[in-house]
Amino acid sequence: MLNPNHAVWGIVLVALLIAFLFINRFIRRRSAVGNALLNGLSGDRELNLHELEHRALMFLVNQKMDAVLAAMGRTIDEERQKLGAAVMNPSGEDAAPMPATAAAVKETATPPYARAVTMHREGLSVAVIARQLQLPEAEVALVTRLNAA
Repeated sequence: MLNPNHAVWGIVLVALLIAFLFINRFIRRRSAVGNALLNGLSGDRELNLHELEHRALMFLVNQKMDAVLAAMGRTIDEERQKLGAAVMNPSGEDAAPMPATAAAVKETATPPYARAVTMHREGLSVAVIARQLQLPEAEVALVTRLNAA
């Protein structure tokens, strides 16, 4: 007959065998689901790598574009300063020669562009300023816009 000790060990052994089968089946299902997910995600992984490369390329292009725009901005500012200096002193001379008559003194005392700016600040229209200073309207408009900037 069976020793009660052997019966207990038999039950423990059967319980362990059943637990082993359940665990084995559980692991196989998990690995099958994991493999299916990995196989399904391999295309997504390639897509993610492609998207990552695309984003990196766009980031580099954006940085390069920012650098180019900053350089263009600096160049525009330099040219604006040169143009402003030329507009304020169109003759390019530092000191005007001494005029012979009093009327000439009055005209050269303030350059026409400076007078255009002051007249514009007083509220006169571009057409009126152009007529009084005998300058083209486009030139007066340019001077007033440059001075406002």
